[in-house]
Amino acid sequence: MISPAAITAETHRRLAEGGTGSTLETLFKRDPGTVDHAAVRHAAAEGDPLATAVTREAAERVASVAVNVANITDVDLIVLGGHGIRHIEALYRDAVAEALATRPLSRHIRVADVAVSPLGPDAAVVGAASLVLHATYSPQLSALLED
Repeated sequence: MISPAAITAETHRRLAEGGTGSTLETLFKRDPGTVDHAAVRHAAAEGDPLATAVTREAAERVASVAVNVANITDVDLIVLGGHGIRHIEALYRDAVAEALATRPLSRHIRVADVAVSPLGPDAAVVGAASLVLHATYSPQLSALLED
């Protein structure tokens, strides 16, 4: 449950049950379509209890993935970014940092740092473009080994 669609669906499920005390309830009763991922993110950023709870659960799942990556690879830094965490970066960063400080196998040796990408919502696009540029303009190993 970390994709925007899953977060929105879980929020809708809880809102349909009612009695959440969420500011999103009024919007949901009027038109469920208005409660999209952006609305959930904004509500979480403003401290809405339902949106914050659903977002924290998603952040905990991302944190579990980060711990698995840290256990399998020897990373020094995990960078979070993209439109999915816009306005709630701190919530995700804190969840991942807490998990990395307490759960990896190597936590007594070293803890990986966590940062929010300065590229914000454009992180994925810039990363994809850099891969294309790197593949196109960097020398290939076969070319370097030719005589």
